[in-house]
Amino acid sequence: MTRYATLIFISLFCCRCENAITDPEPGAADLSATVSGTLAGGSGEFLTFLYLPRLRGNLNPDGYLAQGARLDDSETFRFTIDTVTYGGNYGIGFKDAFLRVDLFPGDDITLDLAADWADETIVAAGTGAGKINFQRLPQLEHDKTVYDPRTPDEFADRADSVHAARLALLEAVRAGDPDAEPIVAAANREDLERLIERTPLSAAEYDYLRDVLDYQRLEMTYYWLRQMQEVAEVATTPIDLASPAFAPFREETYAKLKHIHNFEVANGMDAALWVEALREAGRRDATPVTYGNFRPRVLALPQGWQLDYLRDHFDPAVYAQHLGALEAWGVTMDDKSFSYADRLEQIEPTPYTRALAHFQKLMEDGTRAEAGLDADSLVLDAFQLQALLDRHAHTPLLVNFWSSQFAGSTLVDNIPLMKDFVRRNDGKMAVVNVCVDSLVRKDLWAARIMESDWTGAHYFVPIEGNPDLLKRFSDRNLHYFCEGGANYALVDAQGKISGDIPLPFHKLAEEIIRDARE
Repeated sequence: MTRYATLIFISLFCCRCENAITDPEPGAADLSATVSGTLAGGSGEFLTFLYLPRLRGNLNPDGYLAQGARLDDSETFRFTIDTVTYGGNYGIGFKDAFLRVDLFPGDDITLDLAADWADETIVAAGTGAGKINFQRLPQLEHDKTVYDPRTPDEFADRADSVHAARLALLEAVRAGDPDAEPIVAAANREDLERLIERTPLSAAEYDYLRDVLDYQRLEMTYYWLRQMQEVAEVATTPIDLASPAFAPFREETYAKLKHIHNFEVANGMDAALWVEALREAGRRDATPVTYGNFRPRVLALPQGWQLDYLRDHFDPAVYAQHLGALEAWGVTMDDKSFSYADRLEQIEPTPYTRALAHFQKLMEDGTRAEAGLDADSLVLDAFQLQALLDRHAHTPLLVNFWSSQFAGSTLVDNIPLMKDFVRRNDGKMAVVNVCVDSLVRKDLWAARIMESDWTGAHYFVPIEGNPDLLKRFSDRNLHYFCEGGANYALVDAQGKISGDIPLPFHKLAEEIIRDARE
């Protein structure tokens, strides 16, 4: 199994057919965006505005770090993103909900979020709001039935029907025609009319959404193949790449793709690489590529084949963005089997190049020492961990156990909330952050802290030599203790330990203590 094929298999559980995603206006001076609004009934609520990387652990290529704000009685909020990753997926996290916000440079979006906002479609206004509202339409909801095992022709009929209906709806909204058949016949006609009237789509938004829909069609094909793979009756049936199921995969359209910051677009590109790899596998060996063997046949291709195809058939910007994302995956997950530094050195520098250089600088011993994270006293064994707990005797203590390797998709995004928690509970509950990881990841631990501007009390517990260290905090296996980001334990004023505390940072100290007792 090649390194690249392994990673693409992980990242895609994943081109263009007509229109290309376009860059911001050349020379545009303002690459920032603002997202503001109100959350009715949200006084006291904490909001986090974050970037959603394509791969777990990834860095934002433009250096964005999550921001947070606690609402006062005005129930208003405002976030400014100084440099927007064009077409990137951002979002606002709440205590019990999440709102995705795709951004362009220059967007000035206002959100009107009432108590029942999660059930509303039209929640955004202002420049760039149309693409957000459109993607909240129920017609765009994920439909798993498309992937149900069926013949290639049956799948193509189903997938093409869904795709065509979504495209027709997009065309009607873009035209601003409330009397168009897709709008008149829709159960949510009033929402569609409001969308046309209040947040009409710009040309850039239309192109962006058109690409999202087209790449969803490619993504459907890959998921269907995965479902067919599980059907024993067709395991030896050859995959007919000339069938209508694969009609949208056309080489002449790949070069039109300019950006893969959007999830659906990136997944569609991955799907294209898989399909082209199937073609190559069939050309290299007369043995048929079947539904049962297509994965091992692709994974058996020479190392780097997919990247070479991407380089030769897609826009150089897409190749560079994909390389940067893969290298960021390897660096931030400390997986040295995935290294694309040599390829990155052969192309022009990109925002990812700068982000990676910064992160790798933070991983150096000298930088760690400058930040005060090099002291031996911060590396704990079982006795030293107990001594740390003893120093907080008679004061409730929240222990945040985390893994530097698996922190990227969960913990880092919550740092603004954690900082707010420490401020709100000052004098009532202490917080210590204990990274549980292999000793060789001490540099990754330090880099994560520095890169995220994570202030607080930080310690490192090596897995090596401490097999039973954490059993009193959790019944989970130590090796998997922090996979998924973090695990929280409460040590109350009497020294009683309550493990596996649900995400505590939206609560006050008294609530956490009360819930643990119950």
